[in-house]
Amino acid sequence: MLKFSERGVRLDSPFPLVGIDSGPSARHILSNARALNMSNMASQGTVAGTEAGKLQTELRDVFSKILSHARSIDMTLALGDATEALGQVRELEAYLERGLVVLSKPLTHES
Repeated sequence: MLKFSERGVRLDSPFPLVGIDSGPSARHILSNARALNMSNMASQGTVAGTEAGKLQTELRDVFSKILSHARSIDMTLALGDATEALGQVRELEAYLERGLVVLSKPLTHES
C-alpha cells in the first residue's frame, strides 16, 4: 500500500516529488504529451526547412527549457533553498520572455 503525506507526496519513494509534477494526473498529462510530440515530430519532418518549421523547433526548445527550469525550481523549493529558487525563477522569466518574442514574430507566406 502506498503512503502519501497530507500534501500528496509519496512517503515511501526514494525521490519524493512535490509541486508541478507531483499528482498522478500531471504524470498522465506529461506522458500523453510526450507520446503526441513523438508522433507529431515524425509527421512534421517535411516542414523542417520552412520558416514555420524553424519557429516550431525554436518554440520546442524554449518550452523544453521552461519545463526543465520549472522542475528544477520545484526540486530546489522542496529542498528548502528559497534563494537559489529565486534565481531560477528569474532564469525562467527570461525563457518565457524569449518565448513571447518567438510567438510575436509575423509569419510570412512561402511559395
